[in-house]
Amino acid sequence: MSPIELLAAEYADLTQYELASRDARVNLTDAMNARKMSEDYPQVVERLPALWLKAERMGHAAAEERFLERFFAFMNRANGSERRNAMLVYSASVAVSIVATYLLQKGLSVAMTTPCIDNLPDILKHKGVPVRGLPESLPLDAGLADAFFIVDPTNPTGRSILKDGPGTLDALIEFALAHDKLLIFDFSFAAFHERRGGFDVYERLEASGVRFIAIEDTGKVWPSQALKASVIKTSADVHADVFNIKTGYLLGVPNFTLLMIMELMDALEKSPVSYFDAVARHHGMVQDAFAGTPIRYAVPQVKVPAAWCRIDELGVSAEQFCARLGLEDVCILPGGKFFWDGSVPPGEFIRISMSRDTALVREGLARIRAAALRLEPAPAS
Repeated sequence: MSPIELLAAEYADLTQYELASRDARVNLTDAMNARKMSEDYPQVVERLPALWLKAERMGHAAAEERFLERFFAFMNRANGSERRNAMLVYSASVAVSIVATYLLQKGLSVAMTTPCIDNLPDILKHKGVPVRGLPESLPLDAGLADAFFIVDPTNPTGRSILKDGPGTLDALIEFALAHDKLLIFDFSFAAFHERRGGFDVYERLEASGVRFIAIEDTGKVWPSQALKASVIKTSADVHADVFNIKTGYLLGVPNFTLLMIMELMDALEKSPVSYFDAVARHHGMVQDAFAGTPIRYAVPQVKVPAAWCRIDELGVSAEQFCARLGLEDVCILPGGKFFWDGSVPPGEFIRISMSRDTALVREGLARIRAAALRLEPAPAS
């Protein structure tokens, strides 16, 4: 079966759908930055041989310390204590696996954001951790679970509890303290906040004394051929347990990867037109492309590198529409599996990656528009 034929077949999770789409003419499935470093940051590509030599000479502890300092400054979270109780791993998925092992060891149940990318709850389920859905409205019910796992901003909807200031976060902290709950945050898309959220999340978390684990990631921002680093930062009272699990997985992230990402941070900040500008522009292109069609663009609070669109009026399911597009060599994700907890989606949704070159995004949107206009609208109920 060819990759395109597989798109019309059954698949176990969204990652398998993304794998089947890798060689499509227009692949707008995964939200990793798939642009070309050689085009966006040619000055970094030219420096890669020098960075390799520098990585060979540099001590690993020094590289990690320098990276953490640079990363938290980039994220507008440099308060002097941000590097405390922080550790580095290869990817956000590895970080979630470490967190899942901690939850299993402690016998903790979890309420996790829904909708979200299904590999997050899948990792917890594979470890045997009891996990249930936590709606984006964030109901603070102490009976839901022992730990609350918040994806912020969410993938796919771009919703964020941090967008309008610290009020919701402060209420969540107060709730967790009152009911002895562990807070877990996946901040993998936090860089797409304007001003990185506008306030220091860790300063508030640490000052409160709440138990927390947070995950950050670089893979969504820079076109680094999947060479990336993820940060796990914890409160002091859980750090030793999490660190002991982490060292069972890996020693650390290679110096070369850390140095390259720091170069990319510098290049992005010096660029007159950043990747964040490109993603925002692509969101505008989605609105324009689908005007006058049955596809409804859902305006996000944070413009993450994926657009979430409702297609109820097309008269076909999201899976059927995506399968039709796949047969035309255009690949996007159906929205159903983002509702991983079995809850009934409020409609039919598709997710379209914004993390590609502008020309490819434009071509994909034109083809999706044409496919939508060829379909008969759903009859009025």
